[in-house]
Formats: sequence, C-alpha cells, structure tokens
Amino acid sequence: MKQEARFLLAISLMLVVLVGTNILFAPPPPPELPADSVGAPTATAPDAGRAAGADDPRAGAGARGAGEAAAVPELPAVEPTEGPAGAGAEQAAVDVSPERFVVVEGPLYRYTFSTHGARATSIRLPRFESFAQPGAVELVADSSVG
Repeated sequence: MKQEARFLLAISLMLVVLVGTNILFAPPPPPELPADSVGAPTATAPDAGRAAGADDPRAGAGARGAGEAAAVPELPAVEPTEGPAGAGAEQAAVDVSPERFVVVEGPLYRYTFSTHGARATSIRLPRFESFAQPGAVELVADSSVG
C-alpha cells in the first residue's frame, strides 16, 4: 500500500470514529419546560396586537403564530434609579472607613496590604540583604522618595 493511500485511510478512519462516537453517544436532549412555567404575554406588551404577524406587512412566511408568541416570557418592569451622581454619593459614604494594614508573613516573605484599594504597601524579603539601604530587601518603593 502506498504512503498516500495510508494517509487517506487514516484520515477517513479518524473521521468515522469522530462522527460515529457523536452519533452513538449523543448528549441527552434538554428537558422540555411545561407550558405552565412560561408566562404568556399580556395586553401591555408593545407588539401584543401583532402576535400573529398578520397585520405586519414585513412579516413573511417565517412569522410566528399565536401559539409560538404565547411561549415568549414577559420581561419584568425596571424602575429608574439615580444616575452616576447618586452612585458616587454612596461610594463616598463607603470610603470613610479607617485604613487598616493586613500583614501576610511567611519564612521567606512579609507582605503588607492596605484595606484602601488592596494596595501592597510593603513587600520585604527578610533572608536577603539590600545593597541600597540597611536591612532586608524592600520590593515596594517608598512613597516619600518618589
């Protein structure tokens, strides 16, 4: 058997295996919801009068029938809220908490985080000496220097 024929045979066998497993072990169909669980649209819907699609000149053969329109759930009413100014006022009230520092320490590291913005205020490596200043290596630049 020639090399090209072997290659084509291998490709065709792979395709048969892929298609065959998808046919033999197809996923189960999703469960159908009972008709009672889906709410029918009310008369206040914007296109409730055109549910059958007969009055719409743009509706073609694929227009939904009245039975299909009943299966469409109704959207809940949305109440207007304040814009970004209202959200900013709430945010300002939340940010008045005092700043605390959380220390995470291990044998090779010591991290200090601020509760305002989860900012790393200090990262020290106690086993390594700094060449620039006395003491352990500090990986976060001092805010007073820069």
